[in-house]
Amino acid sequence: MTGIPASLQAFCFLNVLVWKAVTGQLSREIALLVGTVYPFFKSVQALQTDTDVEDDKTWLTYWMCYGCFTVADMHVEWLLSFIPGYFILKLLLFIWLQLPLGPFMGAKIVYRWILQPIFRCIGPAINRFAERHADDLYKLDWDV
Repeated sequence: MTGIPASLQAFCFLNVLVWKAVTGQLSREIALLVGTVYPFFKSVQALQTDTDVEDDKTWLTYWMCYGCFTVADMHVEWLLSFIPGYFILKLLLFIWLQLPLGPFMGAKIVYRWILQPIFRCIGPAINRFAERHADDLYKLDWDV
């Protein structure tokens, strides 16, 4: 419609996004897009394959790492944002977490070396809490 080639439009759009990421403008929105759009589509593809369980496991691992990082980032971003290039590092982390490099996929490494040991320690306490309070949750009067 504009007469400008689509490749040039995409190139300009990506340059604007990179510039905004470098300067910290729209950093949350860009991180949200980078961290969710591609993994969303790969997760949908993984759910549609019945024979390959490994891809389901791969993307579940990614979403767990992404969720843990996002929750942690919500609490310390105000401090980390003073680090020069923090937003670029955050984008690179999200990209590394989702790279399809088999055993070198960032999410698998983060899970194996960081999250799995943490959950091994606190998992039993979480399970006991859930078992003790699961019935109480269903007894709540949700009519407001």
